Amino acid sequence: AENLARAMAQFRTRNTETASATVPRVALLNAVKNAKKLNPKSPAKTVSLRINGSLDIITSDHTARFSQAVEYDSKAGDIRLTLPSERLTAICSKLKSKTVELLLTSCEPLAEHVLTVKTDSASFTIPVELPTDSDKFASDFPATFAHNLTAGELLRAFRMTEFATD
Repeated sequence: AENLARAMAQFRTRNTETASATVPRVALLNAVKNAKKLNPKSPAKTVSLRINGSLDIITSDHTARFSQAVEYDSKAGDIRLTLPSERLTAICSKLKSKTVELLLTSCEPLAEHVLTVKTDSASFTIPVELPTDSDKFASDFPATFAHNLTAGELLRAFRMTEFATD
């Protein structure tokens, strides 16, 4: 049993990936709360969080996808996960610090994925899921590209459009 425990610890060490990001607590809290409001047909019980070039809070119902960009202070690695929105909202509501560190620890062969929410004085662990290919947004739109716009850029584009058809 002792040798098995040592072997499992070594296996976890070699096969665990981590990624982290430091984000403003209030911005993260507001984005997760807004995720429920963005999709009135199917209020999100879970939200997806993706940090690549920007930090995006995503909710979808397989016919529409709603994404909000949140500024982040720093990041290491790429994070893409699905988590229970109520749990993250409850944690961020009770914290008083200005920033929150999100640390994803993932051991894919053992299907162990954990998000740790840290501040100066507290640390919380939330079991999470990594999105699968079936969770991806599916659209009949034939475009092979996507482009993110800020709300201001989209509003300016609408105002510049004098005539349009669908």
